[in-house]
Parts: sequence; C-alpha cells; structure tokens
Amino acid sequence: MQRYLAVSEARQQFLKLVDETLEGDEIIITKHGKPAVVLIDFEQLETFKWLARLWSDPEAMQRMRQGMDDVKAGRAIKIKGPLTVENLLKAARERELARG
Repeated sequence: MQRYLAVSEARQQFLKLVDETLEGDEIIITKHGKPAVVLIDFEQLETFKWLARLWSDPEAMQRMRQGMDDVKAGRAIKIKGPLTVENLLKAARERELARG
C-alpha cells in the first residue's frame, strides 16, 4: 500500500513506518505539502537499482527484446516444474523429439 505523510507525522511514527515498509508498504513523506522522500524496504530499493542498471545497458535491452521476439515466435522452451538444469534438459529433449 502506498500512503502519504507529512514529515512531522513521519517523525512521530518512524518505528511504525519502518515495520510497515518491511511488510511491503511505500511511505511517501511530504514537506510543505509536496513529496520529498520515499520510505521503502531495502530489498525493493536494491531491485529498483538493479533494474535501473539493466535498463541503462543498451546491450542488455537488446537481448531482452530478442528474447521477447523468440517467445512470440515460439522459439522458447516451456519448463514444467521448478527451473533446474534437469528440467531444462528434459524440456529441451522433449522439444527435439517433437520436432522429429
């Protein structure tokens, strides 16, 4: 859940807000009625930073586009169960057998 709080309220409720962010909430703290900072879970921050690096890498973006094109064209392997080497090899073998 996302919610807004004035900086004065956030100061009074800080420990509670930390617990709420650990449960997945995003707290936007306002100063003079305008959003100033966001309180989020550390892992969520790390994910955002990772995505920002990925999106800023033209080569990685091209590989993702190619992957999406491969999926649309049916050049992807569907894996049953968890993603393990064993399941990946099994799916690849089944695909080769289906092709003949």
